[in-house]
Amino acid sequence: MLKREYEDQNCSIACALEIVGERWTLLIVRDVFLGLRRFEEFQESLGIARNVLTDRLHWLVSQGILEPVPYGSRPDRYEYRLTSKGADLFLTLTALRQWGDKHLTDKPSALLHRKSDHGPVEVALVTKGGEAVSIGEVELVAGPGRDPACATWRLADRASSSSAKRDGPGPEPDGAPGQHSSSGPRVRLDAEAELQPREGGAEPDRAEFAGRLAAGPRPDQGVETRRSARRSAHDGTVRNTRRSTHSMPLNRRTPAADHARHSRRSGAEAEHLLRYFVWSRR
Repeated sequence: MLKREYEDQNCSIACALEIVGERWTLLIVRDVFLGLRRFEEFQESLGIARNVLTDRLHWLVSQGILEPVPYGSRPDRYEYRLTSKGADLFLTLTALRQWGDKHLTDKPSALLHRKSDHGPVEVALVTKGGEAVSIGEVELVAGPGRDPACATWRLADRASSSSAKRDGPGPEPDGAPGQHSSSGPRVRLDAEAELQPREGGAEPDRAEFAGRLAAGPRPDQGVETRRSARRSAHDGTVRNTRRSTHSMPLNRRTPAADHARHSRRSGAEAEHLLRYFVWSRR
C-alpha cells in the first residue's frame, strides 16, 4: 500500500489527501451519501476485495469521517454513517462531480437539484456575504500556519515576485500553456554563443539578442534537435555493432575477422579482407 503521509508539505490540501486521497476512499464516502450503509452494499457497488474495503472502512472510522452503528442480532454487524466531519466532504464530492460533468462526459449520471423547485445547484466561490466571485477576483495569501521554510511556499513566493516584475504575460513555449519547451536548453546554448564577441572585435547587440530571446525558440530548432537525436542513435548503432564484433565467441571468429579486430584499418579494408577470405575458401 502507498504511504498516506506527504512529508514536508505544509498545506491543508496535502493533509486532506492523507485521509481521503487513497483509491476507493472517496468512492466509499460517495456511496454513503447515496444511501449505502452496509459492508455488502459497498462491496457490490465498488467491486473491490473484502480486505481492501475493510481497511478503508477502518481508516475512515479512525479519522472520524464514518461512524459504525450496530444492527441486527449479531454483534459484529455494523452500518456506517457519516459524522459531521464526513458530511463536510459533500462540497468536495460535488465540486469533483461538477468538474467531471464539464470536462469528462456529455451525459452526467447524476444531477444536483434543489428540492423545492428542482433548480440546478452548483458549487461556486462566494464571499461570506454570499456574493459569487470568479477565480480572477481572488488571491491566495499567507495564513497563520505557513512555514516559510517549506519549499512549496518558497517557490510560490518566488513565482509571485517574478510575475509582479514582468510587464505582462510572455509567450508560452511551443504555444502550449503550462508546458516546457523541449528546446529550452538549446535556446540557452544559442544565447551564450550569441553573446560572445563577434569577428573583428565588435560587441554583440544585447538589445537585439534580448528581443530574440523573448520571442522564443526558432521554428527550425526542433528540426535540429531531431536531427541530432538521429545522429546520436546512428552513432550508438555503429558502436554497438563494433562491440558485438569484438565480443564474438572464439569458436565463431575467422582469421580475417581477427585480423580486422586487431588492426586499425578502416571499415572498407576490413570488408575487403573478409570478402577475400570467403573467396579463398571456395
